[in-house]
Amino acid sequence: MGLVLNQQQSEGLADFYFDLAKGFVLGRIGFATASRPEARLMALILSLGLAYICVRFGLSLLEEVRDDNPS
Repeated sequence: MGLVLNQQQSEGLADFYFDLAKGFVLGRIGFATASRPEARLMALILSLGLAYICVRFGLSLLEEVRDDNPS
């Protein structure tokens, strides 16, 4: 059973995922002051990975709405 969303819900959820991605990237900038290089590398990998996943989810939601409602 798939998740059924209308256009406004999908756009709102996509915006939420995009905001999460921005938060992960900005959080990474905050961890740039960490003294240990291992912590910096781990924060970089995690934040970029999570941001990528969030952007992919947001784009897939918008694509589903576009496919369901052709103009």
